[in-house]
Amino acid sequence: MTEDYYKYHTGEPTSKLNLSRAGNLNDRDIKILTNISDMIFSQPLFKTHKIDLLQAISIIMYFIEKHSNISDDEIIINTKNEKPYLTDRIIWNAMNLVKSLRT
Repeated sequence: MTEDYYKYHTGEPTSKLNLSRAGNLNDRDIKILTNISDMIFSQPLFKTHKIDLLQAISIIMYFIEKHSNISDDEIIINTKNEKPYLTDRIIWNAMNLVKSLRT
């Protein structure tokens, strides 16, 4: 996601997952990463709010990894505290996307 932040600011396309530098990924890993990429890039908010959506996804993933039993309300509060400029719509969409990716 960090690479997409930089690509966005330099005008490079961010709608494709580049696995050429991924190293020792097996077919299963590539399939999982492709599915994640497809889910994120197909989000309507990705077309209009790329950076905000990617930031929300990243921070929400961090909170869930750090606190496995974190509630939705805590995720929203923590995300708003860290990234106050993110809208509720972006946070909710990112949270639902992260949840669906984790199943």
